[in-house]
Amino acid sequence: MQVRCRSKRKWNGFPSLLFWGLLVFGLALAGCGGGGGGSDGGGISGQTTSGEVVIGLTDTPGDFIRYAVDVVSITLTKANGAVVETLPLSLRVDFAQYLEMTEFISAVTVPSGLYTGARIRLDYTHADIQVEDSSGNAVAATIQDLNGRPIGILDLTVKLDNLRALVVIPGIPAHLTLDFNLKVSNRVDTTASPPVVTAEPFLVAQVNPEEPKIHRVRGPLRFVDLDDSSFQVFLCPYHRLVGKFGTLTARTNPDTLFEIDGLTYRGGNGLGQLAAKPSGTAVVAVGDLNMITRRFIAREVYAGSSVSFGTNDAVTGSVIDRNEDVLTVRGATLVRADGTVLFNDNITVRLADTTVVTGQGTLGQVYTKDDISVGQMITALGTFSGDPGSFNLDASHGLVRMLVTVLTGTVNQLSPGNLNLNLQTINGRQVSLFNFAGTGGALADDADPANYEVDTGALSLSGLSAGSPVRVRGLVRPFGKAPPDFAAWTVVNIASLPATLLFDWNPATETPFTSTSSTALYLDPTGVGPFHHILRGGIVTDLLPGEPVVAPQNSSFGWYAIGYGSTVQLYTQFEDYRDALLSRLGSGQKTRLLGAHGIYDDGSTTLNASGAFTLFQ
Repeated sequence: MQVRCRSKRKWNGFPSLLFWGLLVFGLALAGCGGGGGGSDGGGISGQTTSGEVVIGLTDTPGDFIRYAVDVVSITLTKANGAVVETLPLSLRVDFAQYLEMTEFISAVTVPSGLYTGARIRLDYTHADIQVEDSSGNAVAATIQDLNGRPIGILDLTVKLDNLRALVVIPGIPAHLTLDFNLKVSNRVDTTASPPVVTAEPFLVAQVNPEEPKIHRVRGPLRFVDLDDSSFQVFLCPYHRLVGKFGTLTARTNPDTLFEIDGLTYRGGNGLGQLAAKPSGTAVVAVGDLNMITRRFIAREVYAGSSVSFGTNDAVTGSVIDRNEDVLTVRGATLVRADGTVLFNDNITVRLADTTVVTGQGTLGQVYTKDDISVGQMITALGTFSGDPGSFNLDASHGLVRMLVTVLTGTVNQLSPGNLNLNLQTINGRQVSLFNFAGTGGALADDADPANYEVDTGALSLSGLSAGSPVRVRGLVRPFGKAPPDFAAWTVVNIASLPATLLFDWNPATETPFTSTSSTALYLDPTGVGPFHHILRGGIVTDLLPGEPVVAPQNSSFGWYAIGYGSTVQLYTQFEDYRDALLSRLGSGQKTRLLGAHGIYDDGSTTLNASGAFTLFQ
């Protein structure tokens, strides 16, 4: 059976203040209910010697506007050397479009057993890579390897720690996350024309991660089971139109929000409306993977004309300008109703009184076109026209969904219910791109990014003071109604967020540490390269002139990786990782970069790491 499917999604990241990009790509293996993919994954469907897995891809933010390559193959290697393919068909994936989200891409059956490694094959032959220049504009870049040669087919291999191998047993699904870290894997030279990306991809893996990300599933509806409060879809990942990728079951609960053909529902009422739709209806669901039961629980479900591969063309991006009923959307990916995918940094969207306007996560709220203002992240569905450079989407008889919008900046001043911010980014794009004319009731009231006024309502602002870096999530206030400029749903002190440490040496060095112990690495700033920073929620903090320390967050377990060539060796014990580092350095090898993830203590300049990685030259 062939299933036709069309899909689209866009999640913006943040632009780096330097010339590195951070993007993580993951592979999640988990049995989540629903039918398997037969023998496409190399197993024998229905046999007790096989186990079901569901495969997903994910990433974290970066300064790549577009990073589209072909994923040709994803294989697992058993302890006996047998290799199992898990990807039925190749996929064109734009990794820059995904932020802190895992996309289910395949449900397959693989042979039971112990798996000790994985490999991803990427094809860069027709890669489309665009980076953000100093003015915030998207610029096409060329990509090369470390020797300056074009990149074609590239295999990335990871070896699992023997203490944390992947075990596949019938009825007990496993979960594996592979991180393809583009911050570490790519250096971007924007001084060249066109910009040049030099790639040395780096891959790490975690088995059964304790904190899985939000997951997303998309594809045509198969059926609804009202008694089980669930529905099943044929998986159609990314922008593929056809293919046998298996099925996946999504569970719902009384709090699940539904938007079907532009109308909103909750819980059983929404599931009943979905049940009334015919098999094959386009569906997108966002939710959580329960790591105990391996069940996918939907938070939000969109169906019919409310999704891009339903009946309309669709565009997602940030509104950077509004002139009456005409919006300019930046960082826009356009997905045609026939599945064609186009990218243009600017797309014009036309509104009318007949445009249906909804808001993500705001069931029953009544909106009009006047609620859409500058800075708002949106998905607009309608009819596309135009040529490159002058793309247009007519949403006058379509739908615009206001999505959660993310601000980053520092606090100017605060009072109960109010924050005044000096903005750095809106939805990961530089604030200089946004034209705030008309956002206020009068010219003097237009939003000012240097003094951006946020209504925080009853949210706690404890721990914040002038100069505190913050990330705020919510919706922009209606056009022409500022101040305040923004209605906050959450306010996060970035100093308390998980951090990424990146420290490089140029040239590579045999002495990256001033000293080490079984519980700490003391980084030597001598010969430090261009990156010596902590990244938290889009805010960059310089580590110099101090001497940063990397220590294990958990003494019993973490994930630690050493990269050499196209292979990565993993460790779960910090002391084993430290010993392996010293062994390589003692044999004359040189390291060029060390990175770590965890909680950063500004006072002691210590990164308490849940994971770390080191690249050797």
